[in-house]
Amino acid sequence: MKVKFHSFIKPYFKDCKFINCYFNDVDFNASRFERCDFNGIVDSAWFRGGFPSKEDVKEFGKAQQNKMKEVSFANTELHHVHFSDNCDLSTIILPKRGHYLFFDDWDRQLNAINKCTVGNINQDIVNDINDFTELHKIYSDSQMYYLINIVDLEKLYCKLAVDIIRKKATLEINDGVITSIVR
Repeated sequence: MKVKFHSFIKPYFKDCKFINCYFNDVDFNASRFERCDFNGIVDSAWFRGGFPSKEDVKEFGKAQQNKMKEVSFANTELHHVHFSDNCDLSTIILPKRGHYLFFDDWDRQLNAINKCTVGNINQDIVNDINDFTELHKIYSDSQMYYLINIVDLEKLYCKLAVDIIRKKATLEINDGVITSIVR
């Protein structure tokens, strides 16, 4: 089922199963998820821990934090998904299919990725790393955890830049096999 909603305002999803759903270009805004199971494709979606602006809080009221408590992405394919505004990913169930990177100190890890450009003479790597970090630094100060599909990175950035990003992640998930990355 293709989901046609573009944005939500403060819904609370508890014990929901989204089976064979295709969420495309959806901003879950200040949605809360608890013990939900995504099964399908989530593409160009945005999960937030709350409202992104004071204007939204003024208009719709303060949202409870989206803790993503025990949310399962085990049977989900994630592409170009963003997380911001203190969206807690500490208890999610990671995808079992595909190739992903998980970060548990996103802002610090982005800074470490960016430092890898110092002294690098390959301008393609420098440009790709700068593009990647500039895009993600916008919300990183309010986001501890992040999950990225490596296939998406490989389509956007050169292999050496993706390798730098990979080395700064906390976990690498490859078809359900989770590898801790030693930093």
